[in-house]
Amino acid sequence: MPGNASLLRAGDLVPHFSVVDAAGRRVSYRDTAWQRRELVLITLPPGAGIAAGSPAGRLAEWGRQAPAEVAVIVTGDAVPGMPPCGFAVADRWGEIAVVQPSASPAALPSPEQLAEWVSYVQRQCPECQGETR
Repeated sequence: MPGNASLLRAGDLVPHFSVVDAAGRRVSYRDTAWQRRELVLITLPPGAGIAAGSPAGRLAEWGRQAPAEVAVIVTGDAVPGMPPCGFAVADRWGEIAVVQPSASPAALPSPEQLAEWVSYVQRQCPECQGETR
């Protein structure tokens, strides 16, 4: 991806995408997540392993039980604007609250930290631009 100017930022809308996630499931943002639950996207560089017990493996396991509608682990170029390794959390209307690149899969946030981001996004009020609960 050329330069950081094309990376997604807080306030942007999640681009529509259709990918095969780490579990081999086809996930289409347009069909599965829109206006239902929060979205967590986790991207890994091509060839990054998702072995059980590894940081990426723990995130993949969390993704199967996540409090968000979709937790996807894909290579970074599969979702336009996502860093090659990093994460993004968006509200149920598709507005991104945070997008953060990571130096490596080992430096990605823990499942507990991602769950805290989801909880934070759930408490936001789009009309009043602040927390409601």
